Amino acid sequence: MKNPQHHITDIRAKPDQPSRRKILVGKRVVAELGEDEIDRLGLHEGTRWTEMLAEKVQSAMQLDKAQREAMRIIAKRPRTSKEVSMALIRKGFGEATVDSAVRRLVKDGWLNDTQFAHALADETTRRKPASRRLVSERLKKRGVKSTDVDAAIRDTIGSSSESDEAVKLAKLLMKRTTGLDLRTKARRIAGGLARRGFDEETVLDVLERLKLTVDDA
Repeated sequence: MKNPQHHITDIRAKPDQPSRRKILVGKRVVAELGEDEIDRLGLHEGTRWTEMLAEKVQSAMQLDKAQREAMRIIAKRPRTSKEVSMALIRKGFGEATVDSAVRRLVKDGWLNDTQFAHALADETTRRKPASRRLVSERLKKRGVKSTDVDAAIRDTIGSSSESDEAVKLAKLLMKRTTGLDLRTKARRIAGGLARRGFDEETVLDVLERLKLTVDDA
């Protein structure tokens, strides 16, 4: 007869979460995991509960906990893989657990840095044109890799030159400066272009194209 203290005696569903299971050794609950993870570990009633198995289950529980915490983080707002990793580390999870959790979320489609990059690039430029530098800085600040940054900028801004994008923005800004003297108008447009990431050379070029000369500014 098997000693109930050394074997799994029951794996029962949680009433409030049917996809999760409590694992009992004897009358003691030793773990709680999702049914997929239980299947992956090959756990069933009668499985011998060894020290090695206990360590595997403990690691699985940490991974499960990290994944559930990551899902709560993602539910608040879209995140990059790096942002989720850093958030989990701040919560006290080990690097190995965090890496495994993030890889699973990427594999299952919950994290997609490529889609994130395109969405943020589109959001950044949808209402007002912006420089490639500004878009790049915003994406990299969120932990997006260079290859995804380049692809997002290419697909969002396309082949339009920095100068052309700056002119588009300047024309929008000009509508807000109607009635102002030339010097004030030029100063405000120059400031607006700079805040959207356009460099000094591009700003001066746009002022010239719009007949707002530097001397007048």
